[in-house]
Amino acid sequence: MLDVNEFAPAFSAESYALSVAENSVAGTVVGQLAASDRDGSDLPLLMTIMPQTQNNGSSSKPPPLPFDLDPLTGALTVRGGSVSLDREAVGEYRFAVEVTDSGAVPQQRVGHASVVVTLVDANDVRPVVLPAGAAVAGEPPTGLPHRVTFVEEGAPVQLAGNLTVVDPDLDKTAFAGATARLASNPDGAAERLFIAAADLIDLPPGLLLLGNASATVTLRGPAPLSALVAALRLLRYVSTADEPSPPALRTVLFSVDDGVGAGAEAPVAVDIQPVNDAPLLLIGEGSGGDLGLNRRITYTEGGPPVLLLDPAAHSLTDDDSPRLLTATASLVGAGGGGVSPDDVLAVDVAASGIVATFAAGTLRMVAPPGGGRWRRLPGCWPR
Repeated sequence: MLDVNEFAPAFSAESYALSVAENSVAGTVVGQLAASDRDGSDLPLLMTIMPQTQNNGSSSKPPPLPFDLDPLTGALTVRGGSVSLDREAVGEYRFAVEVTDSGAVPQQRVGHASVVVTLVDANDVRPVVLPAGAAVAGEPPTGLPHRVTFVEEGAPVQLAGNLTVVDPDLDKTAFAGATARLASNPDGAAERLFIAAADLIDLPPGLLLLGNASATVTLRGPAPLSALVAALRLLRYVSTADEPSPPALRTVLFSVDDGVGAGAEAPVAVDIQPVNDAPLLLIGEGSGGDLGLNRRITYTEGGPPVLLLDPAAHSLTDDDSPRLLTATASLVGAGGGGVSPDDVLAVDVAASGIVATFAAGTLRMVAPPGGGRWRRLPGCWPR
């Protein structure tokens, strides 16, 4: 009696749900498929992966399959080559497989099954810090870092109140910590990163704060990502330097550690806005004693002029600029009253380049555009 090929081969299941860790190396076994045929004479059975079709009827092309199927054993393995398993790019693969018996054509028969391979996430992507928030992807259109402005000798400035952190890896419940550091601090300890004492009560539990009010602040977990983000948003910058050292820009670098390693540092630029402090004139005490004035001198009526400023006892400084533009000296009578037209202030401006004029009791000195030699002035004197 001759056997007739009357039955189609069939897989052991109509569908297979398999999983494999992303980044698995070539040759890793994903799963084992099996098939049988009630016609025992139509062996061997050959199993193949069917050509892929469009995803759910869409026009998008399905991703290339990174798997091989052994036609005889049914072992599904990771394929080598340029296609790798990356859950962040493709998290799931769906495809069909076919088994064919060895019957003669046209009696040859086939069977089908579906396969779903889910990629198991691995902690292979470092966290990304977006200082300006996710709405602008962390960077302005110019590509420059997120920027804040600190006014010289002003109040501390919040660095990244809208900061967010993105981590495509799944199932992370605890992160190792985060760091914010000044890339450079030319003014040393005068420049600090800190979380204010009033904000410490809002610091999420489980976080250890290290180096507060220093050039490097560290948050140590383990802690949820939301806790780290909340703490980083509280960070402020301040400088107590009276005259900040150049350049007028500081960079604060933020990073988050997911337990495997820290992600790339994200910059926040701090523009230092200078303040033009007034020049400071210090006048030494005169021989007449201090009577609530800076200096007291004696002038004898009809006598020779006397110096108002003792070159050895006074100083004139300006922290912002070595170039002074104008200076004035005014005569004021007793009790704030007027003075006699015979009272005059004068100054020797020879070789200084400075122009001096006296009118209505006030001596006004003006330097030329290129600056004058103020050090050559011997001092104002009345006559």
